[in-house]
Formats: sequence, structure tokens, C-alpha cells
Amino acid sequence: LVAFGSMRLGPLVDRYGTPRIFAVSAASSVVGYALILRLGASPDYVAVILPTIVLLGIGFMLGFPSLNMQATNGIADHEQGLASGLVQSSFQIGGAIGLAVVSAIVTSKAGTSTDPGVLLDAYQTAIAVTVGIAALGLAVALSGVVGLRREVLVTAER
Repeated sequence: LVAFGSMRLGPLVDRYGTPRIFAVSAASSVVGYALILRLGASPDYVAVILPTIVLLGIGFMLGFPSLNMQATNGIADHEQGLASGLVQSSFQIGGAIGLAVVSAIVTSKAGTSTDPGVLLDAYQTAIAVTVGIAALGLAVALSGVVGLRREVLVTAER
């Protein structure tokens, strides 16, 4: 993974395009978050935590650069900084909202309890919501891939 993570994303984007790369990223994130739902009172690192970390890492590694590339594609050179800043701000705001939602779910389910069973139940509910949000992102990403495929078919017919 280190070698894969250190490679440049440009050749993949040139070959497959940012919509497909982001769809793989979103799928990786959905599966990664879903795997952590198997977390129990005594978690198994190799079977539960490690696959989640690897899949989420791949999701972030592919997702953020491809979204940055897509957001700044076709923008005039003198406006690249503005477009990049808007994308980064969107990432930060989305992360803050996601964290607030997950924290509210955990707090509403667990309250001030320190019982491991209650906390685990609260965390699993919050993670299930996170899986749902990631699945929504995957649906949006796949709609971009389907739209891209239709565009290619229409162009090929001409």
C-alpha cells in the first residue's frame, strides 16, 4: 500500500477519468465503514479494524485528489486558487457537519453512560448513519459515471 499510496494519481485519472476514480473511492469508503459495524466488545484487529483502515485509506487517497482535480478542471488559471479554496472549504464544512451528526447520535443514545455495551450500541448506530452517508456519496458518484457513459455513447453515435 505504501508504494500504491505514493504513486501519482495523474496516470489513473488520464486513463479512467475522475468520475470513475471517485466512484471507486466512494465504494471503498462504504465497504470500509460497513466493515467496522462488526466491531464488538473485544475487537479483532486483523479481521475488523485493519481492513477498515486500509479501505478508508484507499477511499481518502483516491477521493480527495480526484475531487480536487474535477473541481478545478476547466477553470481559468487565474481562478484556480478560488476554486480550490471553495472545494477545501466544502470538505471542512462537510466534515464538521458529519462529526456533529455522529456526535449527536452517540450522545443521544449513550448520554453520560460509561457502560461499554451502551457505548458500543451508540457507536454502531452512529457508524450505520455514516455508512448511509457514504452510500449516498456512492450513489452520487455512480450517477456521474452513468452520465459519463451516456455522454460517450452519444458522442460515439455522431
